[in-house]
Amino acid sequence: MMIDKNFDGTVEFPEFLHLMALVQARKGIFGREEPFSLLEVPPEKQRDILRFFPISETYIRSLELGELLETVSNFLGLKVDENLKELEEPVKSVRQLLEYARKQAKRGA
Repeated sequence: MMIDKNFDGTVEFPEFLHLMALVQARKGIFGREEPFSLLEVPPEKQRDILRFFPISETYIRSLELGELLETVSNFLGLKVDENLKELEEPVKSVRQLLEYARKQAKRGA
């Protein structure tokens, strides 16, 4: 994406307007999405993730929040703060994460 179209080292007014249009439209480097990690997943959905794996319901319900997040992380093989949108098969929502967990559990079975 070229801003300084005439390569003179300055940004002319039309180039500046083009730059502002890119910023407003969130295109190019300005279109970066917010990361999505296990930290954004509500506790009840974390418990739903664990239900795909061979773990007792009693144990799942007994996990405190810190343990819950760590357990989900361990079963999925993901870091707690890892941006899931950057995985080989990007995960951008809780729904997609639940599907990812289901697939992971099947692989491990």
